[in-house]
Amino acid sequence: MRTFYRRIDCVGREKLPREAPLLIVANHYNSLVDPLVLQVALPRWVTFGAAEFLFHGLLGWFMHRLGMIPIYRASDRHDPQQNLKSFRKAFELFGQGGVMALFPEGVSHNSPHVLKIKSGAARIFFGAEEHHGGRLGLRIVPVGLVYEHKDRLQGRVTVVIGDPIATDDLLALASEAPQKATRQLTARIQAALEAVTFSQETWRDYRFIDRAVQFYLSARDEIRPGERVDLSPEQTVAVRRGMREAFLALRRLEVRPVISRVLFGPAGANASNPGRAAFPSETSARATQRGRHVMFRQFLLLVVLAVLAAVTGREALTAPPPGRPGADVMSNNPNDWPMYNRAPDGSRHNFAETKLRPSNVANLQVLWSFPTDGAVAGTPAVVDNIIYAADSMGFVYAINSDGTLRWKNDTIAIPSLLGIKITNSLLVTNRTVIFGDTAGQIHGLERSTGELRWTIRPPCEPLFPEGHPFQAILGAGTMAGHYVAYGISSYELALPAIDPDYPGFTFRGSVILLDPADGNILWQTYLVGEPQMNPDGSFGPSGASVWGTPAYDHATKTIFVGTSNNYGPPATDTSDALIALNVEDGSIRWVSQMTADDTWNFSFLPVDPNDPPDFDFGDSPQLYRVQGQLRVAAGQKSGFFHVVDAATGASLTSPVQYLPGGTLGGFHMDSASAGGVNFATGNYWFDPFSGGQPEGGAVFAISPDGTQELWRFDTPGPIIAGTAVANGVVYVQSLDGMFYALDASSGAPLLQADFGGQSSGPSISRGRIYLGTGDVMSSVFDFFYVPVGGSVTALGLPQ
Repeated sequence: MRTFYRRIDCVGREKLPREAPLLIVANHYNSLVDPLVLQVALPRWVTFGAAEFLFHGLLGWFMHRLGMIPIYRASDRHDPQQNLKSFRKAFELFGQGGVMALFPEGVSHNSPHVLKIKSGAARIFFGAEEHHGGRLGLRIVPVGLVYEHKDRLQGRVTVVIGDPIATDDLLALASEAPQKATRQLTARIQAALEAVTFSQETWRDYRFIDRAVQFYLSARDEIRPGERVDLSPEQTVAVRRGMREAFLALRRLEVRPVISRVLFGPAGANASNPGRAAFPSETSARATQRGRHVMFRQFLLLVVLAVLAAVTGREALTAPPPGRPGADVMSNNPNDWPMYNRAPDGSRHNFAETKLRPSNVANLQVLWSFPTDGAVAGTPAVVDNIIYAADSMGFVYAINSDGTLRWKNDTIAIPSLLGIKITNSLLVTNRTVIFGDTAGQIHGLERSTGELRWTIRPPCEPLFPEGHPFQAILGAGTMAGHYVAYGISSYELALPAIDPDYPGFTFRGSVILLDPADGNILWQTYLVGEPQMNPDGSFGPSGASVWGTPAYDHATKTIFVGTSNNYGPPATDTSDALIALNVEDGSIRWVSQMTADDTWNFSFLPVDPNDPPDFDFGDSPQLYRVQGQLRVAAGQKSGFFHVVDAATGASLTSPVQYLPGGTLGGFHMDSASAGGVNFATGNYWFDPFSGGQPEGGAVFAISPDGTQELWRFDTPGPIIAGTAVANGVVYVQSLDGMFYALDASSGAPLLQADFGGQSSGPSISRGRIYLGTGDVMSSVFDFFYVPVGGSVTALGLPQ
């Protein structure tokens, strides 16, 4: 984009919050170019709302490629009810801390002032806050776009960011008089946009200010004789008045220090060529005659930029200027899948997917398969069309969208007693690739090269300040603002199967928050007390590990995790529980225990119904709102599916058991959610460790309150992989290598195929499905089995 405009300046960038969800409202003076300029100038990824008629044909492909959301306008004879789906996408985006931009004037224009704006921005704001229970913290930020020669190459653009619009008083009013609140907020948006643009009533005023500014710039240096003019007293007064108006306008814009440098040339510009102002000067008639030509040029520009984005990734549109400071951030491009559960809400839902749908997924085929040295158990991450994955040998890969290797890291030292080194998924920020291993370490790689930047091993105080000897990182990290939350787990509970005289359990489950820049641990919260030696020589309490992936809600600044059983007595109230923690300091906000007195470990093999039940939470919490109330949902190995109030942890209804529990039974792995419906996978597998054979698995669609089975699909093989959902299709693969695509509304199978996967949950991005393949589960039954060979496989429609 910076090739087409020789300078793009952004004034007031400090007013743009780095983490809060934002609704950008901007003037619309340059048609298709406006969103591209915003995408380049703003420091955060922006999803745009655009008129629905742009989402057809070739242009529609580009609009989807750039992550835009269709808006159905009444002026285009659309039923406003068609916007409900688009609004839901926006609400989900805001819930993840994302940024959406609207052009509330509704049309691109050549007017010298901001047109009367529509009420859509206000309605989206109030709808989003209502959807999130009034605790979203959504901010509306006005942005002005000022062009020098908008339809010419190598012009200059200034992007002016205004102060966030005050909305607290209107939120209270909206509950009593929603229409009045909408009108008042719309008026505030109108005023805010006029304050960040050169908005004049007539072209005459615009041209007059233009001349006054040029006169001022010329007068700053020696005026050449040929440029002198004689002015009458009346003209002198008029010019002075015009200059004063110009200064007032510049002061209102808050771009006075840069206006001569950016819009009119460098300070001290030569009087013979002071530069042209960014004030349009053509008449409406000429603008009409040239309109089609300008639109065609802009379309060609959009084509070129979108092709560049498709070839080189999002950096082609959004690469920041060199030296721009900033912390690690997760991609806000809804087409990406940057972490295990795609988003911090744990939903495993890509709401931006449009290419794959129930009518065509039966045509999915293997586009390419990249071979890996070990098995790939985690969900591949996808950012800017680059796929990131790790294998059981401890190697990490970045793969181009055509299946070729971008880089590989095979140098990290990972000691492993289990024979497998990495089972979890990678978290990819703008700068760092982050993952844990079965030795209890967490690593950060340079995203662009794969080089190791840092490695840490969280402590297990007070006995093991350098980390417990048997700790492991089995779940993935979750982005919580600019930091990363991890659960710490262990395979210490398996030691009695190797050493029947193992003296006692000392591992304490915990949650940490780390800085992705250097791995520094900001806080660590232990979920059981310090272990004490019992009279018989054993230790306790222990366990309550977190081997699933945390979830995070930006609005309430809360991290949610599920825990395992205690490894032995004494039992604690934090085992087999859902737990909420304050992201600021790690303090526990609430604990909701679902199974008490569960002190299972491998000494209880073979399994006996009278033994402690081993009813962990392996399913990551999913967060969603129903009528404004934030809910936390998760399946348990007991076979019960739980839905609790995110504010208190209280169960909203009596939980329902959907299938029998077991050590690898019940709800074992990660569910998905979309629109409040939960898509959970379970197993009929009571005792695999004593030779018991699985009786199969199942996929369930469960109502938002957790009490109703909407549909169910049984599979011959057990399911030890995360579910994924996008655009009306549920995707999952089972342990026997079968891949399933199911209709999200009915559970009807749309595709069943053997693609060789096992325990890798799918990721969905830009019309493709990415799977990891290879045998990892054998190591559950043979601790020293080393799984060899696997792949990252891309599925897509025929090309």
